[in-house]
Amino acid sequence: MQSHPVTFDLARALRFKAVRKHLKMSQAELAKVLKVSQTLISFIEKGQADITSEIYEILFNKFNISIAYLNANNGSIERKNEPGQKQLLNVIKTLHADVELLKSEMEMLKMERNNRLKLVK
Repeated sequence: MQSHPVTFDLARALRFKAVRKHLKMSQAELAKVLKVSQTLISFIEKGQADITSEIYEILFNKFNISIAYLNANNGSIERKNEPGQKQLLNVIKTLHADVELLKSEMEMLKMERNNRLKLVK
């Protein structure tokens, strides 16, 4: 279920920790609900890893957490009929998928380049 993060953001990491505390959960409890490791939760809270699109989706759907708050400190932790939240979640999911696609394409290009270099030698 873990996907690769797009960017690291210390302010977002602190908001993520605030969300966990708002939910009155330990790192281990939140990790279990999100189906990730407690280590990943710790890394996110320290700004060493970013929130995956899957985590955003679970926080949004299961706990009613505002994506706008998590992403940009816009509004309150809990969403209150904020317009555009579903669209924002979809944009985040699309961006994460695009990054994964670009990573795959870069790997293929690297392999292709290495094969050409072997032919030249």
